[in-house]
Amino acid sequence: MIGRIPFSQKQYIRLLLIVLLLNAVGMTLKTIWIPLTNDQLGYTLAETLMNYGFGFNRRALVGNFFILFQNRSLLLALITLAYSLCLLSPLVLIFFLRSGKEAAWSLIGAYLLFFSPFGIALYLKDPLAIRKELFFYLFFLGLVAYDVRSWFGNVAFIIIGTLVHDSFFFLFLPFLLGYHWLNHTATRQQLGLYFAVGTIVTLLLSTLSGNSRIITEQFVEQYVALGFNRHQFDAFAYFQKLPFWANINNARGHLTGMNPFLYLLLYVGQFGALYGLFRLFNITLTYQNPGRLLFAICGIGFMAVLLSLIAMDYGRWLAMAFGCSLLLISSQIQSVDIPAHHKSMGVRVAVGFLSVLLLLVIRIPHFTDLAFNPTEWFTIQKAFILTGLVLAVLLVALLPAWGRVFSEKGGSVGG
Repeated sequence: MIGRIPFSQKQYIRLLLIVLLLNAVGMTLKTIWIPLTNDQLGYTLAETLMNYGFGFNRRALVGNFFILFQNRSLLLALITLAYSLCLLSPLVLIFFLRSGKEAAWSLIGAYLLFFSPFGIALYLKDPLAIRKELFFYLFFLGLVAYDVRSWFGNVAFIIIGTLVHDSFFFLFLPFLLGYHWLNHTATRQQLGLYFAVGTIVTLLLSTLSGNSRIITEQFVEQYVALGFNRHQFDAFAYFQKLPFWANINNARGHLTGMNPFLYLLLYVGQFGALYGLFRLFNITLTYQNPGRLLFAICGIGFMAVLLSLIAMDYGRWLAMAFGCSLLLISSQIQSVDIPAHHKSMGVRVAVGFLSVLLLLVIRIPHFTDLAFNPTEWFTIQKAFILTGLVLAVLLVALLPAWGRVFSEKGGSVGG
């Protein structure tokens, strides 16, 4: 459909894509490579390097790849590259899932996914860690790129995802089932099989004990010998798994301040804000299966909230739910209709521009212990604000160009 877009708009779109990707790469380097080389991001390092060589039973699959490399600089470079690909993969997925829709709207979807309060930016704004669930996106990108529809390939994906992080059952399995259900890429029997496999593997993993202090010390000593600082592995005490009910009681003890229900209110408000922005410009999206899509999105959100009652990183769970929901929406958009004329266009552009900036600067802490602190709530690193300004200007610049083209055609356009 790009051939229908005038050359000037093609330039806008290409410039927007280049700016988006360059800033995304730059921020991943800034928020992963620099902290890692300065002995920070200890939780990320410890969780990523976990492997089965020391008896870890949960969340240890990825570490078996990194254990092959026994050089500190090479390890840091590979970890940075891996998480950079994980962070960029949702943007690429938007393009894979757009199914012939206008490239500009795919870019806007990718932009919202990366920079909005519950988007991928949530992971980059967290100074404590870049989370391992991001590998779900990367592996799913491979599933989509190779159009894997066989039950064997999808079962393998579910098992691998669950072994990477057992939150897969709550965070990504509902999305995977919804994706196949909405796009008619799996039978009912296959959907039942996928749910059963995810449930069984998750339950089996939940019965396994965590690592002992002796095993933890062996692990730490190995990497200290490679030149890492011991304090980067202090988070390993957290990996000594609590019993199931003790874990739930621990989560209940943190139901104060930024509790999951307040996060849910913000989460629903974010979707409402995005809907309001589209209505501001009378932009109408047509979906293939709107009823099913709404049901699937609600199911994803419900599972994220359910996980919040077991584990405490509420923003982290809802960020994954938001990203998965946008991907589902991208796969279901049938057309995009933009009216030829807008009343009070100048006022609408001004309100839309300020709304986009507000979405960019709102700070959603990932962890329950962080309350509504004005500094942390409104202040983001300069890179995010600068990038957001550039992207907001480019997005707003697209609207007058579309308006001129559509007025010349004398009608509206469908994606």
